[in-house]
Amino acid sequence: MRVGLLVIVVGLWLSAGELLAALEPDPRIQLSEEQRKFITDHTPIRVGITPEWAPFSYFTPDGKGAGIDVDVLEIISQRTGLRFELIPGAPPWEEIWRMAKQGKVDLTTSTVQSADREKVFLFTTPYTKSSSVIVARGGDLRFLHLSLLSNAIVAQPRKHLISIAFTNRFPTASVVWFDTQTECFEAVTRGKADAAVADLYATTQYMNDHPQVRLGISGVIPEFEFPQRLAVRRDYPVLVDILNQALATISQKELDAITGNHLLFTLQGGRRVALLKKRLAYVVVGAAALAGIFVIWNYLIRKEMVTRCAAEAELREINQSLEIFSHSIAHDLRAPLRAISGLSEALQQDYGGKLDDVGQDYLRRISFAAERMENLVRDVLAYSQASRAEFKIENVTLKQVVNELLGEFPPEQRGYFHLVTELPTVQGHPALLAQCFANLFGNAIKFVPEERTPDIRIWSEQKGERVRIWVEDNGIGIAPEEQLRIFKLFQRGSHHYGGTGIGLAVVAKGMERMGGSFGVESQVNQGSRFWIELKSSS
Repeated sequence: MRVGLLVIVVGLWLSAGELLAALEPDPRIQLSEEQRKFITDHTPIRVGITPEWAPFSYFTPDGKGAGIDVDVLEIISQRTGLRFELIPGAPPWEEIWRMAKQGKVDLTTSTVQSADREKVFLFTTPYTKSSSVIVARGGDLRFLHLSLLSNAIVAQPRKHLISIAFTNRFPTASVVWFDTQTECFEAVTRGKADAAVADLYATTQYMNDHPQVRLGISGVIPEFEFPQRLAVRRDYPVLVDILNQALATISQKELDAITGNHLLFTLQGGRRVALLKKRLAYVVVGAAALAGIFVIWNYLIRKEMVTRCAAEAELREINQSLEIFSHSIAHDLRAPLRAISGLSEALQQDYGGKLDDVGQDYLRRISFAAERMENLVRDVLAYSQASRAEFKIENVTLKQVVNELLGEFPPEQRGYFHLVTELPTVQGHPALLAQCFANLFGNAIKFVPEERTPDIRIWSEQKGERVRIWVEDNGIGIAPEEQLRIFKLFQRGSHHYGGTGIGLAVVAKGMERMGGSFGVESQVNQGSRFWIELKSSS
C-alpha cells in the first residue's frame, strides 16, 4: 500500500510553559543542512514572553503559557521541528531584556524593532500589527487627541516601545512607571493616573476580562502602530532565517483564527483595527447608520415589552435577548462608538466653520445619537452583569463603598452629598452594591430642576437583623402611580431629563440577587427618598 501521509504529532506541554515537542518539518519549508543541524543542536529554544500581556502572551493559573504569540510558536514548531520552551515565572520585560543580554533567552515574542533593541536582538518579519489607543476612565474625551496628554498624568509600562514613543514625543509629560500594562490600567482605574497609552488588543481584552472597571477608549493613535516581530539573540542568525520561512507559510486566515480564539469580540484581527481607523467621512456615515439601526432596535424592544410584560415567560425571553445583546454587541460597539463620538467632536472643532447649517445639524445629531447609544450600551451591560454574574455574598463596608463612589464625582458635585449617619457593614457584593449606589446617586443629581441646587442626604437605620439605607434628594419627585413602574426596564419617571430607563432596574435586580429589598417614598415636586435594605453583618 502506498503511504502518502504527513505525520502529525500532537505536542504536549512537558513542563511549565514548555511548547510542542519536535515535529517533522512542513514540506513547504525547505531547510538547508545548516538549518537542520541548528535545529538538532539547539533544542529547546528558550523563549521569554511578556507576562500579563493578554491576548498576546500570558500564563494561566496552572503555569502554562497561552496567547496569540504562543499559538504562532506552536505552528512554527509543527512546521520546522523546532522545540520551544517558555521561561517559567513570567519575568517582566526588563528582566527578559537583561536575560537576553546574558544569553539566557534565545527568543522573545511581541517585540517591536528599534535601534536600541537591535543591539541585543535580530528580528524576524512581522506576524501581526499592533495599533495604539488612549485609555481613560469612562473614555474621557478630554484625552481624545494624543497632544492632550501633554499635561496629563500618564501610566506607562517600562521599556515598552509605546512608552518610549510617547516619552520621545512628549519628553516633559508626567509619566508614572509600572512593570506591566495591567498595573497601568489599574492605576487609571484607581485615579492614580489620568490615562494610559496602550495596545488596542490588550486594552479590549482587559476591559472584557474586567467588566466592572470604568475604563474606556478615548482615542486612537494612528501614528503609534507597531509591527510585532519575534526577536532572536544576535548570534543566532540561522534561527531568524528558519523563523522567517515558517512565518511566510502562516496565512492571514490562520492568523485571524488565532486572534479570534483569544479575543472576546467578533471583529477579529486586522478587521477590528481597520474599523477604528476608517476615514472621518466613513465615521460620519457609519454613525448615522448605527444610530438608525439602534433607534429601530430600541423601538422594537420597547414595543415587545409593552405587549408582553404580563407574561413571565416572555419577560425571560426579553431578558435573554438583552443578555445576547450585551455580550455580542456591547463589547463590539463601545470602542468604535467612542471613536465615532470623539471624531465627530474633533470634526466639529477643527472643521465646523467650513460646514453649512445642514452639516452642523448632522454633526449635532450624530453626537447626540452616539452619546445615547453609549449610555444605553453601558446600562444594558450593567443590567446583564447584575442578572447573570456569579458572586459570593460577603461583608461589605458601606462607608468605604460610598466614599469611593463620591470621590469619582467632579469636585463641584461632591458638596451636594451629605452623610447624615455612619454607614454600617452589610451582607452583599461590593461591585454590585457600588453599581446600585452609583445609579441612585446619579439620579439624585440628574432629576433636579435647574433652579435648585441638588441636596442629597444619605443615612441608615437598623431594622432588626436588617439595615435600610436611604438616599434622599430634593428633585422633581415621582407620582404615586409611577413609583413601582420606574424599577422596571426602560421605564423613566420623566422624559424631560434624559436617561435610558435601566438604572433603577439595575438597583432592583441587584437587590434581588443579594437577597435585599428596595423602594421609594416620593411626592411630585417634593423630592424622593429611595431606600435599599440588606441583612446586617452583625
